[in-house]
Amino acid sequence: KIPLQRLRTYIDVIKQIKFGSSSLLKERLFSGGIILNGMGVRITYTDEYLVLNIITETEYPERFIDIIKEEIKHIRITKEDLSRKSKTFISNYILHFYDIDSVNYDIQSDLIEFNEIIDNRMNTYEELNILELNKLLNVLKFNTICSFIIKPLEKKANS
Repeated sequence: KIPLQRLRTYIDVIKQIKFGSSSLLKERLFSGGIILNGMGVRITYTDEYLVLNIITETEYPERFIDIIKEEIKHIRITKEDLSRKSKTFISNYILHFYDIDSVNYDIQSDLIEFNEIIDNRMNTYEELNILELNKLLNVLKFNTICSFIIKPLEKKANS
């Protein structure tokens, strides 16, 4: 069993490596003309589910959805990817302390999410390991997928 804070950190690693603003997927979709700009990626946690929301603008929504579904089926993270992301987390965590509002937000979030102040984030980032991440990837199931396509209103000709 993975402690909740580390579990959420692993989920964030997966989200950022596979779907984040500097991911290979985002670059492939953008350079291939599938998406018009970036992808907004959010994770929502419920008692039993993890909801991955991916939002973008595209002229090819069905193609985009097919690519995302295929990517989700084959999520793999390398040891090098994990190491690089862990170092990024540590660096950002250190820089984060220069902004008192961000630290205050973290304290509030910790109290709401975990009912305590998490004071060992650095340890969590340093202890991330590929074996534990792969075990998590093996138990994650993405059997329920819901897609929303929002089309712009058609402009009416002036009468």
